[in-house]
Amino acid sequence: MRVVLTVPGALIGAAMAAVSVFSGAPANGAPALTPQDFAYGMPIMATEVAAAYRVQLPVDVYKASVHELGDIRVFNAQGEAVPYVIKHMDVGGSSLRSETPGQILPLSPLRAAAQYLVDARSVEVPIAALQLSWPESSADFSGRMRIECSDDQSTWRTIVSAAPLANLHAGGQRLIENRIETPDTQAKFWRLSWLGVGPSFELNEVRAEAAQGPPRINWSTLVITGKADPRAPGDYDFDLGASFPLERVNLILPETNSVYLADFKSRAQEEDPWREVIRAGVYRRASADGQDFNGPIEVPMDRDRYWRVHLSGENSAGVPLRFEGSFSPGELEFVAHGSPPYLLAYGSSSVGAAAMDPSAIPAGTLISTASLGSRSALGGESRIAAAGSPFDKRHVLWAVLVMGVAALAARLARDRRRAGRL
Repeated sequence: MRVVLTVPGALIGAAMAAVSVFSGAPANGAPALTPQDFAYGMPIMATEVAAAYRVQLPVDVYKASVHELGDIRVFNAQGEAVPYVIKHMDVGGSSLRSETPGQILPLSPLRAAAQYLVDARSVEVPIAALQLSWPESSADFSGRMRIECSDDQSTWRTIVSAAPLANLHAGGQRLIENRIETPDTQAKFWRLSWLGVGPSFELNEVRAEAAQGPPRINWSTLVITGKADPRAPGDYDFDLGASFPLERVNLILPETNSVYLADFKSRAQEEDPWREVIRAGVYRRASADGQDFNGPIEVPMDRDRYWRVHLSGENSAGVPLRFEGSFSPGELEFVAHGSPPYLLAYGSSSVGAAAMDPSAIPAGTLISTASLGSRSALGGESRIAAAGSPFDKRHVLWAVLVMGVAALAARLARDRRRAGRL
């Protein structure tokens, strides 16, 4: 049986108005926001006078943000909110894998294959990564390589000091780590040198990947301890505590001489199904000069809060495990309106996203780089905790609708009784 309820438009309007109020939408005449409307704040410190300033958003802002950086404001000394915009690094930056196979470069072994000379004179754009290859039948190996560049083969500069490389096996599969990210560099010659004892095999090919966008300058990293699932050996769950735009993931293995095949999955909410992200090899091996670890694993930008990793390999069950996620932090630019000092306030379940207009900072404006001081409490943790209350806006909406329908039914019943008496 299907029941259709007809609710007056005025009642729907009242319900929507209630939702608007609880979602933080300001009503006409509503008081202006103050720093106390936010959980935490960080003083913004500048060394010079400028028309606008830029600060990099730290991990703590992402952790405390309720609405994915929507609940952020900048206040001046008078307590007034000033115009700002948040800029994110494009996903197509040079740190991500190229969709093309890359250009093969001439390769010449030196010093019994302990070094290789690569001729890159034919490359007319900056190089962002080198991809190496060796025979598939090669013996297991993990080590590190130094990358140097030169335009005359007499003066060399190091651009990568110790890049991890590996040819290993785990879970019945071959685990290859053969790609080396470099700063965007254009040079005629490149020198590749094994650090310590090199492998028994020789390289047979080097491909150069061209830079594809603005270079990544720095990364922010968070580390989360996992919980082993007792019902599924080899499975580990990680709660990041917030949404981060992760572009690199990794695992910190506690034991030396560990090699695993790792399946990474993620989901936005606990009730969502798991989504496959990537399968990659992870290792920690003893070497003659210390220990070798795999490098970060690139993934398409992933904002999910919950992650699950399954390890395949010997003795993978019950291993203490930590998850490492990295991302390019956003930058906040704001107009220096009013008097300093300025304050970055963040974390509020009742504050919605501001209308950020990039034109508020005209092109050509001198934007000075500023820094953030230590975190201090403003309105306190209660400004965030309200977001987790079970009495959320959906319950309010349903309560308003139910009460409205009940009132309508009562009114209709009264009208029928009155009509029956006439």
